[in-house]
Amino acid sequence: MKINTALLEEFEKTIDTIHPKRGKIPITLLGYGEISLVFELVAEPNISFKSPDH
Repeated sequence: MKINTALLEEFEKTIDTIHPKRGKIPITLLGYGEISLVFELVAEPNISFKSPDH
């Protein structure tokens, strides 16, 4: 599986936390916790991502 890391890096810089589907790189939220979230990029709909817990 090839992950577009440049796309993820740009997403991290431009995430719209209020309106995730309206961001420069839109996402679909699949779930979230107190300090992390699970999402998929609209551009990569078959891959789910989990933000790190820090």
